Amino acid sequence: DLSLGAIRLHLLSSQAFQPITTSIVWACDNNSCVPNPADTANTGWNNPGHGFNFYRPEDYAEVQAFDDVDRITFSTTITHRPFPWLRHHITVGPDFTDNNSQNLVERHFDARRPFFSASNGSRTVSQSRVTYLSVDYGASADWSPTSQLVATTSVGAQYYYKQQAYQIGSGLIFAIPGPGDISGAAQRSASESFLENKTFGIYGQEQLAWKNRRFITAALRGDGNSAFGKEFSAVYYPKFSASWVLSEEPFLAGKSWLSQLKLRGAWGKAGQQPDVFSAIQTYQARVGNSGRGVVTPQNIGNLGLKPEVGQELELGFDAGLFRQRLGIEFTVYNKKINDAILSVPLKPSRGYPGFQFVNIGQTQNKGIELGLDGGILNGKDLALDARVTFAHNDPKITSMGGLAPTIVSFDNQFNVQGFAPGSWFLKKVVSSTVVKAAPGQPYFVPYGTNVMCEGGTDLGAGNGTVVPCGNAPRIYAGHPTPVWTGSASLTMTVQRRLRLLALVDYQGGNTTDVGDVGFGAMFFNNTRAVLVGDDPILSGYYGLLRQGYGGAGDRAGLFNTGFARLRTVSASYDLPDRFAKWFGASRGSLTLSGENLAFVWRAQKESFGAPWIDPEIHPNFSGDATALSGYVQESFPQAARLRFSLRLTF
Repeated sequence: DLSLGAIRLHLLSSQAFQPITTSIVWACDNNSCVPNPADTANTGWNNPGHGFNFYRPEDYAEVQAFDDVDRITFSTTITHRPFPWLRHHITVGPDFTDNNSQNLVERHFDARRPFFSASNGSRTVSQSRVTYLSVDYGASADWSPTSQLVATTSVGAQYYYKQQAYQIGSGLIFAIPGPGDISGAAQRSASESFLENKTFGIYGQEQLAWKNRRFITAALRGDGNSAFGKEFSAVYYPKFSASWVLSEEPFLAGKSWLSQLKLRGAWGKAGQQPDVFSAIQTYQARVGNSGRGVVTPQNIGNLGLKPEVGQELELGFDAGLFRQRLGIEFTVYNKKINDAILSVPLKPSRGYPGFQFVNIGQTQNKGIELGLDGGILNGKDLALDARVTFAHNDPKITSMGGLAPTIVSFDNQFNVQGFAPGSWFLKKVVSSTVVKAAPGQPYFVPYGTNVMCEGGTDLGAGNGTVVPCGNAPRIYAGHPTPVWTGSASLTMTVQRRLRLLALVDYQGGNTTDVGDVGFGAMFFNNTRAVLVGDDPILSGYYGLLRQGYGGAGDRAGLFNTGFARLRTVSASYDLPDRFAKWFGASRGSLTLSGENLAFVWRAQKESFGAPWIDPEIHPNFSGDATALSGYVQESFPQAARLRFSLRLTF
């Protein structure tokens, strides 16, 4: 088998400097949009910014950005069966991506600096090459000691390779207005990086099948990775599973109400290796005094860093009832991750900046998964089928290995024992006295005084008491991972040719910190509630911000991001054979589908009166590579799509 794919992309984007959405959602602060009685000529829509906080849409005429991407994927599989009882294969698959990006901001012609320092002229060119290579070899042999027992032995080896090479050059300050290049800039800089990671693993597996209805499997896999610390060489992952097709046993066979029943269970381990250079102590070159070359600490490393290892127990069954008119899939699982990799802030006395990756105690995920399939109608001319799925998950850090709670993101997310990874802990205002502008007083933003908050344990749960916010604890305010997910679909088949499908998927129990809303209210003062001062809770957060509490912006932007979305509506029609033959094909079909069409339900649409457009926007900021960031800013919503396709089979 051989496959080859090639993609060439040439993208022009005027928003590569920073999205125009930033200037839109954070517009109308008290310096531009709100009339100031002391200076009515140069505020609001009359000022040079026309109400935009930073850059205006017309300023993007001075920005040019290109992204050129070339990607080639290749895969070949050779399968050989020298004997009826022996088969083996090898698969090789390289993946190459080259990306050339250019970003130009012309020198602005007047005193306005819509793009800050870049308006003096800025040019950046970057080139990156990413290479992936996977090699997979496997062999299986069957042996039947009796007519009712089949033993299958499998062995194999896998190799994964990843390489990232990156170069970037930039120039600032052009001599004259208009475009320029790096060589003509007054300030020039360049940097490069090279990262490489390798994994090699081997495995062995034995499966026993008795009468083709009872199955037992045992397997062992061993992995080595170049990112492991020197004090750790390899990791081993065992696996055991069993299944029993109970409906084929004599005491259940032939039951009219039971079409199928299979019991299954599995236990196994799997792992996640550290990031490149996480274990290695490194230094970086810098320009020192009088232009001399020096080195400074970069990464403290951890020679004993190990992969995090997950251990999961899973039990469940699959059933088909009433001649497969009703299908049930049920699974209950309990997954524990030992030696979880988390980042811990370094003390300045250690002489290294930033964080250190360490293996801590244990995290746990346990929950259920349920799927129901029903054949509501099964007529010759009309059939109606439904499917519903639901999954519930409870993530929790069960042990920090003796470490104190650690911060994982700039927006007050922490890893705390007893709570989900990356949970928010913030002060919670319960009341305040709002101070507003006096008659004739120049414009200012109302704020809360005598601000009271909920009491409790710092980096813990609230207890319902009321305390002054100056000494109030930071209490649990949600976590970024969904607690429950699922979907519901309905399929109608008409005349065995036309299929109509509607699919809704849903999730809930998670929280997102929306900077567009929270920081728009707290820092840019562009929401009605904060400007009017009619909500003592929001004004209380603004009062805390005036006192230096930066978490006020996060609290004002927290959203319960549960939703149910009409994901897909489609109609597919199988062409009659005579139409397919017009194209020389044996079969053909037409499909018209719409995606992301509407929300059926949203847990929270606004925060303190300020709306958020789409709860499905994914977080785009993170304090470090392993943090479960739940912060969103300047992001575009999911696009509604309309697709039409013609499929022909020859």
